[in-house]
Parts: sequence; C-alpha cells; structure tokens
Amino acid sequence: MGSYEPEAHLDALGVKLVEYPLRSANGLYVDDVRTVLVRPRLKKIHRRSVLAHEAAHAEARHRDVGLLLPKLEHYADLTAARRLIDADLLDDLRRWRHDPAEWCVELAVTPHLLRVYLAAS
Repeated sequence: MGSYEPEAHLDALGVKLVEYPLRSANGLYVDDVRTVLVRPRLKKIHRRSVLAHEAAHAEARHRDVGLLLPKLEHYADLTAARRLIDADLLDDLRRWRHDPAEWCVELAVTPHLLRVYLAAS
C-alpha cells in the first residue's frame, strides 16, 4: 500500500469521519459541517479509495454546485488516484503483469481510480 493515508489526511484537515448507511453513494463530503459520511462495511481497498476521493473534496472545500458537479467529481477522482497510486510501482506492474485487476490489488485502489489515473497519463 502507498504512503498516502486518507483517514490521517481527513484528521489533519479537521474533518470528522462518520460511518453512515448512505443509499446512493459510498461516501459524501458535507462542507457545512466539515464531515465525511462513509458507507459502513466497505472492503478495505474500496474504503481507502472512497476516503481519498472525499478528502480531495474536503481539502478543496467543494460543495454540491449543480452544473460544476461533474468537474468536481473528476477533480476528486484524479486527485485521489494521484495520491494513492505509486507511479513507479504501476510501471513495474505494467511491465510484468498483464491483468489490471492484479494492478488494483497491488496498488490498493479501485478499478475506477486506476482508469481515471491511466486516462490522465
């Protein structure tokens, strides 16, 4: 696993982390109360990816702003991916393994964040 720890980052930002049974998302940043809600019982890699995404929103103090929402979501995805993915390790994995699912396990990120990272590189 990489050195970036989203829970520690949220703590350093003064953002509270609350497990909450969200219906339509795995995580949600609420700027008004500086809180991240995260769905309980997510698998470790999924939780880590979700928290890194929400930490990007928290750091930028994003709010749900209508038409800008897709851009803010992409920003949070790309920021999370860049923080979580070790570029050197990914290069090694691409050289020696041909299954992106294995890369995700080794990098400890979701397939979605890996796709976002690769599309931006």
